[in-house]
Amino acid sequence: MFGEKMNYKKIKMSILLFSISLLSIFSLIQTFNLSIFLGQEKNNDVQNLKSSFIDYTNATVISDGYGGIFWNDGFSQYPAIAIDDSGKTHVVWEDSSTGPWGTDNEIMYASYTEATGWSNVSVISDG
Repeated sequence: MFGEKMNYKKIKMSILLFSISLLSIFSLIQTFNLSIFLGQEKNNDVQNLKSSFIDYTNATVISDGYGGIFWNDGFSQYPAIAIDDSGKTHVVWEDSSTGPWGTDNEIMYASYTEATGWSNVSVISDG
């Protein structure tokens, strides 16, 4: 009976030491991953603007009117905006205007630089 208690205590102690070892290993792995993450540059920071900071008095329509030609007779929706490392602004959106590309919805693209202003709209999908 005394021998069984000793074996039980040894097994219990072994399980406890094994658990502590696993926790230590996982803790080191998490710390290592966190230090790698913190050392990386953040290129995709999300910026939230308060509506009081936005002024629409100088809004520019980029989906129509390039060169004085107006063609957009449909809906423009679901915009996405990205700014690359050189400061160039890229905008895409879904458009349902009828044109040489057909009558279905298309994905449109325009870009902006301070030097050249807004580009003409391009269809980057067909379908």
